[in-house]
Amino acid sequence: MKKLTPFLTILTTSLLSTAAFADNVYFVPAQSAPPSQPVQSAPPSQNVQTIQTIQTVQPVQAVQPVPVQFMQPVRVVPASQPVRIVQPGYLPRHRPGPYFSIFLGATVPTSETLSTTDYLVPSNSNDYKLDYNAGFYTGGTGGYDFGTFRLEGELSYRYADINKITPNGGVSYGNPNRGIDSLAVMFNGWYDFRNESPVTPYIGAGIGIATLSFDKDYFQPRSSGSGPNLNNPVFYQDTTSAFAWQVGAGVEIELNRLLSLDLAYRYLSTASQVFNKYSDLENSIKFSSHNFSVGLRFKY
Repeated sequence: MKKLTPFLTILTTSLLSTAAFADNVYFVPAQSAPPSQPVQSAPPSQNVQTIQTIQTVQPVQAVQPVPVQFMQPVRVVPASQPVRIVQPGYLPRHRPGPYFSIFLGATVPTSETLSTTDYLVPSNSNDYKLDYNAGFYTGGTGGYDFGTFRLEGELSYRYADINKITPNGGVSYGNPNRGIDSLAVMFNGWYDFRNESPVTPYIGAGIGIATLSFDKDYFQPRSSGSGPNLNNPVFYQDTTSAFAWQVGAGVEIELNRLLSLDLAYRYLSTASQVFNKYSDLENSIKFSSHNFSVGLRFKY
């Protein structure tokens, strides 16, 4: 018995150690490979390389967002209407609407006959031809543009010096130092030849009232000596009004959507006007002039 005691002690110690080891062991069920594909283990060196490769992978950079471009809306028109491609930023020319303008230029009155009736000295009655120098012309308009047709009101002023006065059958009196002016209120209609360019020709006409004025009295010069012959007046200073009409043409040059340059020509004529009516000396004259101007037209 004494001989078996050491052996039993060693066996007991071994069993206790085995039980303690078994408490810390975890069993993992083995997965068998398919029969057709034998399981192959990678060499140790290859496993180490795989681990190193995984450790050296760079972090993934975020992808920048791409801006989304939206298409412009498409305008749908009926099939019966022609389709017009409108480019971005396009604005139609010659838009209708109200406008006003100012202009400045020159007037060239035509030679006219001044008829004088002297009731005190009938023998002094005579006809005189008046020749003018080129003069000053300015004014403004306000109206409405309907697209191809415009209606407007116009106020214009003209002044020209008389270059010479020639009595019928007599000798001319040069440099009389007298002038005539005209203030006209007109109602005009204009037709515009619209096109795709910024240049628009137009023609038209108008009617209204014109007021004429002689700025000073004028007497025939003395036949001998110097100074006027106060017994033989030609006309007195006076103002009178009469019916007027005009025709014209021009070119509008569009500078932008609000402003245009206007190059214009007008021919204005009046009915025969009587000065100093019911006095001892009456004058009647018809006034006509060619007028050239440069103006600015504003739309709003």
